[in-house]
Amino acid sequence: MKAKAKRKSFNNVTLGLTIILILTFFMLINTFGNLNAYGDGEQEFITVQVKAGDSLWSIADAYTPDHRDLRETMSIIRRYNHLNSDNLMVGDQLEVPKIY
Repeated sequence: MKAKAKRKSFNNVTLGLTIILILTFFMLINTFGNLNAYGDGEQEFITVQVKAGDSLWSIADAYTPDHRDLRETMSIIRRYNHLNSDNLMVGDQLEVPKIY
């Protein structure tokens, strides 16, 4: 009986380590896959002039692909342009990240 218990314990440990390795692998892929997309690496920006009716949401929406999170783009725009609020003035120039 002891041999079966040891084998079962070994299998459980092996399974747990395998799951941890797989999760770590996917987290690393996700992290490194998004470096340039969200400004964590060398990022390109587009200068956008605010027009009447523009909002931070509408500008971020225009430059965010469907597979990306619009809120993250808004956060990058706020941070990069040192915005304390979402209020924009007509004529303001914003640096908007190029996101692929």
